[in-house]
Amino acid sequence: MDSRIVSCALHSRATYGPKGLRPLHFSQREDLYTIIRRMESFVVDTHIAWKPLSLRHPGKAFILGPTFLREQGNLDGALFNAEVREGRENVFILSRMNDHLCIERLDAYFRAGFKRKLPRQKEFTEKELRNWNDPGLRASLLSEIPRFQASPKLVSSFISKNFKKCAGNIGLSGRVAAYCHAKLLLELRPSHRELSKLQRNDQNCLGDSELIMTALFFGSSILSEDILLKEMASFCSVPVRPEPLAYTSKACIASKK
Repeated sequence: MDSRIVSCALHSRATYGPKGLRPLHFSQREDLYTIIRRMESFVVDTHIAWKPLSLRHPGKAFILGPTFLREQGNLDGALFNAEVREGRENVFILSRMNDHLCIERLDAYFRAGFKRKLPRQKEFTEKELRNWNDPGLRASLLSEIPRFQASPKLVSSFISKNFKKCAGNIGLSGRVAAYCHAKLLLELRPSHRELSKLQRNDQNCLGDSELIMTALFFGSSILSEDILLKEMASFCSVPVRPEPLAYTSKACIASKK
C-alpha cells in the first residue's frame, strides 16, 4: 500500500458541523476539540516562537488558527521545517471549510496530506489575498460603526452578555470578537491605522478578531505581544501574554469546568 495513504490514515483530524461539537468525522478516534478543552491552551499570534514554547510546555495545547496560517510568508517552512519534522502532539491547527470546522494535530503524519509544497504568501493572487478575510463580516462591521457611535453602550452590552457563552460556539465567538473590534475602533481616533486597514480591505485587517474568536471558541489565552490586541481582548476577558506561565492558574482550571 502507498506509504502516503497509510500516513494520511494515521493523521489525527476531526471535522465538526456548524450546529454542534459532535465530530462529523474523526480519525484515530480523537475528539480533538474535547482534548484541547481539557488542556490549558493558547492561540498563537504570527510572531510568537511557538516551536520552543511547545517543547518547553508539553502539557499545554498550542493552537495555530486562521490568523497564523494566513500571515506566514512561508507557511510550508513554518510548519514542515526540521524543527517539527517529527510533529508536535500538543500543537493543533484550526481551519474552516465553508460552514465546517477542522481541527488537526501537527503530528508526524500531518505533512502526508499535502501533495506539494504550500504556496508562499507572495505567490497568492490579489483576489486570493482579499478572499482571506470574510467580506460579509467586514461590510457588516463597517456599516454598524455609525450606529455604535450613536449608542456605544450597545457594543459593551452585547459583549458582556455573550462572551461567557462562546466556548464551543464558533458563530457567537466570531460575533463577540467583531464587537470587540468595533469597540476598539470607537475608542481610537478616526485617522488611526486600524480603521484605515478595515476600509481599504487590508489582507490582515481581521487578524486580531480571528485570534480572539479562536480563543473564545476554545476557552484559551492568546500568545502575543501586540498592545492593541491585548486591549481588544480585555473587552471579553481573554488573557494575552507573550508566553505561557510555568504553572496552570486556578482561574484557567475553573474556566474549563
